[in-house]
Amino acid sequence: MDFPYVAQIKCRVRGFMGDDGRRFRMAQTLFIFSICFGWYLPDLLRRVSLFAALLLTKGKRRDISTDRWDSFTKFAMVTLCVFLAWVILDPMLFGDEALAERLKGVARPIEVALWVYGVMLYARDDFFVKRMSALSISSGIFFATVSFIQRAYLGFAKTDEIEWVLCKYTLHAGMIILALLPWLFYKLTEAGESRRRKQLLAAGIIEMVIVAVLTYYLTIMVSLAAQLLFIVPYMLSSREIRHSLSLKNFSLALLVLICVFSAAMCVKDIKKEVFDQYRQLSMINRDFSDFTTKRDEIWTEAMDLVRLKKATGFGWVDYYDYSKIRKPHPHSSYIEAAFHTGMLGALLYFASIASLFIAAAKKIVVDKDRSAVPFVVVSILILFAVAGSVESFFYVRRQIMIPFWSTACLVFAPVMCEEKRTNPL
Repeated sequence: MDFPYVAQIKCRVRGFMGDDGRRFRMAQTLFIFSICFGWYLPDLLRRVSLFAALLLTKGKRRDISTDRWDSFTKFAMVTLCVFLAWVILDPMLFGDEALAERLKGVARPIEVALWVYGVMLYARDDFFVKRMSALSISSGIFFATVSFIQRAYLGFAKTDEIEWVLCKYTLHAGMIILALLPWLFYKLTEAGESRRRKQLLAAGIIEMVIVAVLTYYLTIMVSLAAQLLFIVPYMLSSREIRHSLSLKNFSLALLVLICVFSAAMCVKDIKKEVFDQYRQLSMINRDFSDFTTKRDEIWTEAMDLVRLKKATGFGWVDYYDYSKIRKPHPHSSYIEAAFHTGMLGALLYFASIASLFIAAAKKIVVDKDRSAVPFVVVSILILFAVAGSVESFFYVRRQIMIPFWSTACLVFAPVMCEEKRTNPL
């Protein structure tokens, strides 16, 4: 005999499973969670979230419409499909590794394709955008807060040998921060936000930027600067920002930045590392090898390796085993793509990123779309295009790869293709 509360739970579960609308909302939330927190949570949890979402989605909800895609979006999808097909087939047929390893490598592009399908399935209304915005902001602030506490506990020293608390590598920590940061910037441009909420968002932005700087990674700082070259003009074109921009607010923001910078310079390790990065940046016109921290030598050797099998690449082998300089990767996403999948694979990789960028930028510039999705897509593509020129993100950990491609492929989402997505400037 069931206890009363057990009967109530069963009744609620039946009601939930019988309500298609509520079930789909839960599926959307699970999918969004797998992206926003997938940057640093275990792969298993991200996959469970996706498959639970798919199990909750039934019937006509699985239908995907591409009727409103423009020519740029269609071209981006064709390019991405060709790229994924090449990345699946080329290493499997021509790779240097054993057959079992070749088959194992197929999982990565298939996993990307699954999340792209999920984007087209679930990103179809404003509920998705609002929930993704809220969870991305929460994820970014949570990650920044935990990371800042760890950095403070370690005395803000440069600790390449010590793993970050929620992810393994310093570079990846910076990329996670910068990938989630655009959601906070966009939220500031939305009308109807209270003054207190905007102050909290501004504080969150400052915290995340501080943590990005505390990576002491020149690549992260240059990528942040590249993002801001797009974000700042975009925000200044917003009516909401223009109305709130006053001498008082500007002076207050400037004062906060001066205070934060002054406090940081009082910490010995921060001052040393920041000036080391400045010294490295100043070497760009004097000693290119020093500026790139000897990456030019790595690129030269990597290109020599690419020329050995420039048609097909080496497959999913370990780059370290082929490199005389003994590096885990060639410090360039584009060269890494050529090493693993040949010159055609590298070209398709670049074309996929470029076509996604053009499709999203067209929404902003031509269609005057002021919604969050194209803004975030352009921001994250700038980040990975710039950082990917000196770091390797082609054959990267799934925790970075899946959320990146999922966010970038929001250009295919039904919510991006609605006819009326404009706000007056």
